[in-house]
Amino acid sequence: MFTKRYGRSAVSRIVLLLWSLASFHLETAAAWGDRRRHVSVLHPPTASRTMKPRRRRSGGPPFETSPTSSAAAALTVRGGDQPPPQPLHPIDSFINAVDLFGTGVFAFGGAVTAGQTGMDLLGALVVGTITAVGGGTTRDILLQNGVAFWLRMPEFLYVCVAVSASTFLLWPQIERRLGWNDSAHLVCLADAFGLGAFSVVGTQKGADKGLPPPLWVLTALVSCTGGGIIRDVLCRRPARVLHPDRTLYATPPVLGAIVYTVLMNGGWGVTAQQAAVVTFLVTFLTRVWAFDNPARLPHWKTEPAGEGGCMDEAK
Repeated sequence: MFTKRYGRSAVSRIVLLLWSLASFHLETAAAWGDRRRHVSVLHPPTASRTMKPRRRRSGGPPFETSPTSSAAAALTVRGGDQPPPQPLHPIDSFINAVDLFGTGVFAFGGAVTAGQTGMDLLGALVVGTITAVGGGTTRDILLQNGVAFWLRMPEFLYVCVAVSASTFLLWPQIERRLGWNDSAHLVCLADAFGLGAFSVVGTQKGADKGLPPPLWVLTALVSCTGGGIIRDVLCRRPARVLHPDRTLYATPPVLGAIVYTVLMNGGWGVTAQQAAVVTFLVTFLTRVWAFDNPARLPHWKTEPAGEGGCMDEAK
């Protein structure tokens, strides 16, 4: 049927081959998982297979070995006694979805910056991916969480690669034909949307690790800005979040993380989901407010070059 519909071109053959392999892999994995889950129940150890009690080398009491305990141990090792995973709370599902969406938006921004700097396709892939997952990776390293989150959940890496490559190949044409740019209002809204989720996830990571509450704000800040700082270093330009010549970017997630920390430690009986919603809204709305607002963090008024003090003369 597929041959008649699509013909015998090389592309259609490759598609059919990949489809067959994917179907076979899913069926095999499902069958093998069922077999591993039920093998200890279908074939419990019998009394004839039970070994006699063995004494410890130190002469202590013998080890107790029974068919029931052996079956329970085998079932535990194979994961058969684990309850089925509970469905996520709707708020948690929403935050996870927006987190993945924000990863794509951050990858888009990194790829655009790489292209504007003169990098090639590989550079756009690297910078786009680092922009999207660099903050979370730095956070996981600081928290000693073992494998980085995008290696445990490779869908984040797939999104980064797909969005970065698509942006590098298509964005110049979109700019030329539609007159858009990476500072368009819609792009900024999408970025603020993802920033809200990053703030929630980063704060919760610090809380789940058992850090002191003030450090929850730090994990949120690293999650939201770490990738952008690495992007700017690779592109050889001043770090965007550390200079006052651009709108407030690090402040919104910091405010959101502070709100989460206060709500969860204030003794008001607020659930984690409720705190997550408030944190997301505070971060998102504060970032939207900062789009066209001249507010900046306190900073020095720098003097023109050549009119500095003795420290400048010593350089």
